[in-house]
Amino acid sequence: MQQGREWPRPVSRWSDFKTAVASFALAVWFAVPAQAGDEVCANPPDYRSGDAALDALLQRVTPALEEYPSLRDAVSGIAPAFCISGEPFNALGFYEPETRKIVVSEGLDPDLQLAILFHELRHVEHHARGLCPDLSLSMRDYARAVWAMEADAATISLIVAWDYAEGGDPGPWDALVDQPRFGDIARTFGAVVSEGGDIFTASEAAFTAWYQNEDRRTGYYIASCLSYLDDQEQSHALPAYGSLPPAYFDRLCILPDGRPFDCEEPASSDD
Repeated sequence: MQQGREWPRPVSRWSDFKTAVASFALAVWFAVPAQAGDEVCANPPDYRSGDAALDALLQRVTPALEEYPSLRDAVSGIAPAFCISGEPFNALGFYEPETRKIVVSEGLDPDLQLAILFHELRHVEHHARGLCPDLSLSMRDYARAVWAMEADAATISLIVAWDYAEGGDPGPWDALVDQPRFGDIARTFGAVVSEGGDIFTASEAAFTAWYQNEDRRTGYYIASCLSYLDDQEQSHALPAYGSLPPAYFDRLCILPDGRPFDCEEPASSDD
């Protein structure tokens, strides 16, 4: 990775951060899935949609799947549909495990769409690797797992976007830096690299930075708890009090090339 990229001034606008009550589907934000007929999809096995915007997006994501074995293997195993939706929902994009569908908002700039797709591909990998929480956990630890997956997906999306920038396509990286909901994490990652840090140090710093915004933690906590209660009601499951094992973080924090990186849940985040 080259050094010396200039980093924009911090963005501190969080007025548009929403805590929508919705079907929680490993979203970049809290996703209300689009209604049928309001989206266009590219479905396996050929992934040809006939929609120029979606086909161009999938063409741009191809290098990431070629470069990173874990993302490629997850897509091969899960075979998700890739969709662009024009239906308003409180998310930039989401992955829905039940339907195996990735949805990105039609209204986003194409560079941001690609960056969000990197994030959602990591959630597909979470699904493929059996890392999604279930009702055997207590509600508190279910939320902790959601926090960890979101921190991890944000980190991996930055790694991929940075590599795109180094390869001559800075659009996804610049879109993440400029995005109010991700900008603080991107700047943390970028600052570490600019100061000579390696990918492991930058990834660890980005993972930790995810937790440092209280609004972000609170919003995801509310959404995940409501999802937990909804799933519990629908399944008639008895209350459970399982704990998230410490080894969960060792299983989670694997770079997309297969190497582990150190990630730690900040001590105050689970209070």
